[in-house]
Amino acid sequence: MLLLAGGVLTGCGGSASGVTQGNEKNIHLVYVNWVEGVALAHVMDALLTDSLGMEVERTEVTGAGLAFSSVAGDDADVFTEVWLPTTHRSGWQKYKSELTKVGQWYDSTSVGLVVPAGSKLQSVKDLSKHRDELGGEIHGIESGAAVNQQTRQVLKNNDISGFNLIASSGPAAWSALQSASQAGDPIVVTGWKPHWKWGRYDLRYLDGAQTGQSPVFGKPEQVVMVADTSFANRYSERVV
Repeated sequence: MLLLAGGVLTGCGGSASGVTQGNEKNIHLVYVNWVEGVALAHVMDALLTDSLGMEVERTEVTGAGLAFSSVAGDDADVFTEVWLPTTHRSGWQKYKSELTKVGQWYDSTSVGLVVPAGSKLQSVKDLSKHRDELGGEIHGIESGAAVNQQTRQVLKNNDISGFNLIASSGPAAWSALQSASQAGDPIVVTGWKPHWKWGRYDLRYLDGAQTGQSPVFGKPEQVVMVADTSFANRYSERVV
C-alpha cells in the first residue's frame, strides 16, 4: 500500500497544488491524531521524501470531518485514513463527488467497546449493573468521532442509561486504560483494530458491542486513502 502511495505520484508533472514546478514535487497529507494514522503519515512522509524526492507537508487535524473538508476544499491533497463503508460513511457521502479513493492499506477492521481481559464485564448488557464501579464513565476519543456516536447508539439500543461518554482524545483514552490496567481498576474505552494497544495489553471487546455483533458497528471495514479528485486525475494512470 505504501508503494502504491508513492506510485500515485511517480514520474508525473503539472502546475497546481501537489504538482511539480520544474523538478520540485509537493504533496500535502492530512491525518487525524489516531495512532495508526499518525504512524502511516510519518511513514508516507519518509517514503515520499527519501525514495521519490517529494516535498511533503503534513497537517494533523482534530477529526475526520476537518480532514474530509480540507481535501475536498483543496487545502490538502490526501486524507490518509478513511474507514469504509461504516465508520466514515457520513463524511464520504458528503464529499465523495469531490474525492477519489487512491488505495486500500488495511482490511477487516473492528471497532467496539473494549475492557481489560480480566474484567467482570462480559457483555454490553453488563454495563448497567457495574455502572457504579465504572463511575458512570466510558472513555471515548475526540468530540464528534464516529465511534463516540456509535457508542451512544449502542447504549440507547440496549436501554442503558446513567453513563457519561468522555470525549477527549485517543491518547487520553489509552492513558486512562493504561492507568486502570496497572491498578486493576474497571474501565471501558472505545477501541478498534488496528491499534498498538492490542499488543501491549490483554484486552477484549464486550459481547454485543463490536463489529460483526452490532448493526451499529457494522461489518469489518477497509481503510483507504482518499485524494482530491482533481489531484487524482492528474495522476490517473497511477490511481486505483
